[in-house]
Amino acid sequence: MVYVDGREKEGQHVVELALTGLAGTTIWNCIWIIILSIPALWVVESCWAHRRYRQALKESPSEGGYQSAPDQPQV
Repeated sequence: MVYVDGREKEGQHVVELALTGLAGTTIWNCIWIIILSIPALWVVESCWAHRRYRQALKESPSEGGYQSAPDQPQV
């Protein structure tokens, strides 16, 4: 930091560099978290989609789905 008359304040430059570095690190950490969470979100979504698909098959056996076996055999 420089005063109006041109003098530089002692230690201010180090603090500014530290804050700039910290802000940069925080931004990069956020970016990496977002990038690395995309595959995890994809896996979770595919599991939920598969579960919904299986549930739809159970509910509509006429559409090529399957029906669970009855509790008691039919005579």
